[in-house]
Amino acid sequence: MRVRTANLFPLIVLALLLGLTYWLRQAAEVGTPERSGKTRHDPDSIVENVSMRRFGPDGTLQSELAAVRLVHYADDDSSVVDAPNYVLANRDGPLRVSADTARIVKEGKRVELENNVVLRQAAQRGKAERILTTTRLTVFPDDELARTDAPVQIVEGKSRLHGVGLEADGINGRVSLQSRVSGTFDSRK
Repeated sequence: MRVRTANLFPLIVLALLLGLTYWLRQAAEVGTPERSGKTRHDPDSIVENVSMRRFGPDGTLQSELAAVRLVHYADDDSSVVDAPNYVLANRDGPLRVSADTARIVKEGKRVELENNVVLRQAAQRGKAERILTTTRLTVFPDDELARTDAPVQIVEGKSRLHGVGLEADGINGRVSLQSRVSGTFDSRK
């Protein structure tokens, strides 16, 4: 039995149409974009004049955050805080932290403070108020750790200390400047 090319032509066209139809269907079913906000970096909530307090198990105030504005993003579960003022109650008296902005990431496990960062340790037991200033500081609250690679100035009374880079360990009470350290100390009591 001989197969003629003229008889195969309709079958070839039909196979091509079938293949093209299948390809078009697959291309059309790429999927609809997710509209939950998880794939876009759009705020899901904005809060003005924020005031939050955290209490310990015994009911004592552990920390307090006040800010002009807080914007939360669902895609990476981060928050951007404008003009944060944070007060942490600790064994050496209240520690006050302020900055122009802060970014809170990883469920509050890391806080990135930027621009005009100021930490103030209240005066106590014959020690003058201690003030640390820098342009950026990353804080790990659960580990009581803070780091920066930016220039830092520490002032306590008339004593001044300058350096580049800092690591502060709140658990062990150690603060170390990383490089280019210089300073003046007032030895008067």
